[in-house]
Amino acid sequence: MHERPSAEWRPWRVGIIASRHEMPVEEYLIESVTPGQSAYDEIFTAITHWLHAHPGVGQEADKPLHIYYSGLTAATLAVTDALHNYGYRNVQLMRYDIVLQDYEPLHRHIGACSLRAPAQ
Repeated sequence: MHERPSAEWRPWRVGIIASRHEMPVEEYLIESVTPGQSAYDEIFTAITHWLHAHPGVGQEADKPLHIYYSGLTAATLAVTDALHNYGYRNVQLMRYDIVLQDYEPLHRHIGACSLRAPAQ
């Protein structure tokens, strides 16, 4: 498990797939996938394991999570489904803006879900 020093607070930055695009992240959930159902399943499992290994990240105000995505729909849906199913609310999806040549948050409109985070 990685611990962040409190004096250097910043969001955790995680990319979904390493082989798709270079991103300003500390780590990726998975190296590569074949698009389709298997990609969804592998990434859903990977984000679930990552969340379990990083207690409180994406849930607590002082442990925000930024997820960088590259456009593979199945991958993005796997991550957003897991975050929504487990009730993670302190997460920003980071999308690349071609005009700005930088990443910025995607502002979503979702409601609360009653499922709980994976057992810790």
